[in-house]
Amino acid sequence: MPKKNGIECLKEIRGNEHFKDLIIVMFSSIALKEKIEEAFYNGANIFLLKSNDVDLLYAAVQKIVLYTHLFSSPPFSLENFIMKVD
Repeated sequence: MPKKNGIECLKEIRGNEHFKDLIIVMFSSIALKEKIEEAFYNGANIFLLKSNDVDLLYAAVQKIVLYTHLFSSPPFSLENFIMKVD
C-alpha cells in the first residue's frame, strides 16, 4: 500500500468504534513470526499468507467465509491465527 502499511491500517480500523466487530483478515506475503504476532496482537482475526496459486487463494477465501464464526469472538489463539489451505 503506498501510504500506510497493513499494521498501520489495522490499528486505525481497530481504533474506530464503528468497526469493533469487523473481522479482519491480514493478507501478506511476509511470513516472519514477528509480523504475524504483530498483526495478531493488534487485533487481526486471521492471517492469510499470499499464494501465487489462484486455486489455493480461492480455497482460502471459501474457508474464511465458512469458518468466520470461529474467528469472531474470544478466546483468540495465536496457534489458530494463521489460515492454512490444504
